[in-house]
Amino acid sequence: MWVYGLPFQNGVVFHDKDSNTLRFSLRKIDFGYAIKGEITVSFKRVEVFKVKANSAQVFGKMCVVGPDFVVGFLKHNGGIIEIEKQKDYLVGYLNCYKKGFEERSCSEASFVILQGYKREFLLKEYLRLVARENEIALTPSSSFTVLTTGFRDLDQRIFEAKNCGCQVLLLRELEGSLEDFVRKCRNNGLLAGIEVEFEPVFLEKLRKHGFQFFEVFFEENDRNHVEKARQVLKDLVLVAKGVSPLTTIALTDGLVLKNAKMSLQDLVKNSLLQKITPLYVEVDDFTEEWLKVCGALGYGVIFNKRADRVDYAKVSCVGKVYAQQCEIIYLDQNNVHKKFLVSKDSLRTEDELASRLVKHTKLRQDGRFFYFYDER
Repeated sequence: MWVYGLPFQNGVVFHDKDSNTLRFSLRKIDFGYAIKGEITVSFKRVEVFKVKANSAQVFGKMCVVGPDFVVGFLKHNGGIIEIEKQKDYLVGYLNCYKKGFEERSCSEASFVILQGYKREFLLKEYLRLVARENEIALTPSSSFTVLTTGFRDLDQRIFEAKNCGCQVLLLRELEGSLEDFVRKCRNNGLLAGIEVEFEPVFLEKLRKHGFQFFEVFFEENDRNHVEKARQVLKDLVLVAKGVSPLTTIALTDGLVLKNAKMSLQDLVKNSLLQKITPLYVEVDDFTEEWLKVCGALGYGVIFNKRADRVDYAKVSCVGKVYAQQCEIIYLDQNNVHKKFLVSKDSLRTEDELASRLVKHTKLRQDGRFFYFYDER
């Protein structure tokens, strides 16, 4: 069968050009559509989606969020996903022409188009779909507090780490005895950590030295590199840096976010990504309010200078992330419910928790009703 001049078989459309093949299928899902594509290259770079940039922003290097829509990648196998601003558009690509890829190979990428509801609701739904597509559970994250160090001030930093409840001491230089560093960490009940760039042979060497926590910088947003790092490090702690959440999903124990002037509201908004991966933030200087938000939302904190104790919540949820004032509702370690109201640079506590959930009903194509709740 042919559809719009293209071969169509078993719900899949085929497009052949110059011995290259693009196969894609579309299915209706709640709030939009899911599209799965398979590309056999010599295609170098394939445009997967393209949307108007008006009032839209890239979120997490993996999706585009507009006032009433979300378009984003769900999963990819082979190739590198990229989202770029081109004039008045935001364009999602699958790049199949990078060093290490065979001249002719098969890459897969699936993405979704969600629309017709508030962007916060659609973004949460998108992340739920990402978790389901990649077969990960939406469980509360478990992150560490980390203190960086060199060899010269090692003993002082060990004292600071223990005094502030940090679990990891992260080494950022190699001019010294790695064995002595690992031994001192273990003798003081700390995990021996190290910051390195991705290089499989060197990672293997450090693993044999006894390091337990690895912050690895990846130069390219390439899932194959992350997979290789995981293979080398086995079940040790791997925290990635420089890549997108979708590239690390189900492979790492965390992802370091870029921390250039991140506001309190940015912390709240980005925390939605913890539905698919634990998150870490690096900090030189911080305020008491900033640290409270990190603790309530379960962020791992990497202290570059002075450290402080982080009081983590047992569980939390966020709301109104695109409003002028975000909300965090959480349960502290004493089982007390608390609520934070967060603006760009300020935080205040509200004692009374008033529920403002509104029930919505959606009719599915098969005639069944789907019920969900949203905040006013």
